[in-house]
Amino acid sequence: MINSLAEDVLDRLLAANVDDASVDLVLAALEGDRALDAAVDGSGTPSRPHPSAPRTTPTRAFLTRLVVRRFRGIGEEAVLNLPPGPGLTVVAGRNGSGKSSSS
Repeated sequence: MINSLAEDVLDRLLAANVDDASVDLVLAALEGDRALDAAVDGSGTPSRPHPSAPRTTPTRAFLTRLVVRRFRGIGEEAVLNLPPGPGLTVVAGRNGSGKSSSS
């Protein structure tokens, strides 16, 4: 069964004019290791929603902050505030600067 994540991914891939072989690999990866192995070796193809299948509109949710306590050198609490909204949030910094943990 195709879930709403796969439907959304399929919509975005088709809108970007991604070739069918690449679409199949991405959808297979969403289904799991066996489906991906089958897509890679050519013994199977992943499920695709039928064009007339009803689509569900995903509920949008956005992170506003991450709070981490006592993990990999982080003491009592570290907070990363995020601007909520659509798009991509990138946490970038030099190696050893504390992106994964804080020393």
